[in-house]
Amino acid sequence: IAESMVFTHAFVGSLCIILVSEIGDKTFFIAAIMAMNHPRLIVFLGSIIALGGMHILSALFGYVITVIPRVYTFYASTALFFLFGLKMLREAWVMKSEDAREELEEVASDLKRRDEDADIEEREVRPERENLQSPNAAEQGEAIEMVS
Repeated sequence: IAESMVFTHAFVGSLCIILVSEIGDKTFFIAAIMAMNHPRLIVFLGSIIALGGMHILSALFGYVITVIPRVYTFYASTALFFLFGLKMLREAWVMKSEDAREELEEVASDLKRRDEDADIEEREVRPERENLQSPNAAEQGEAIEMVS
């Protein structure tokens, strides 16, 4: 029972951490933007394969890193989090407001174009549906022709 609790705790903990950290991540937005321009299934499969590969590498790295004494891994992970945090802050600092605005406008125009394409497609499909007749209507038409 203790082993199953350890597994459950580790599974739920990693699931929650990954969900919280991945939603709103750059890769989340990149996949969303790519899905606007490319077939969604291909983008989904590519994202899932890449995410799975990264998780496998992370798990392997976590397993291998147990060879290094814990005190060194503590300081190394602290330094890496600090450096990556500084890198993200620097990227945000040097980002021009025009860059963000241009990307937002590009996404908005792409969404508008997709909505217009969907409206055009719906208008093209609707008359075809109205012209379709049920099998009974076709039989009734034949019966009327036979009587005439």
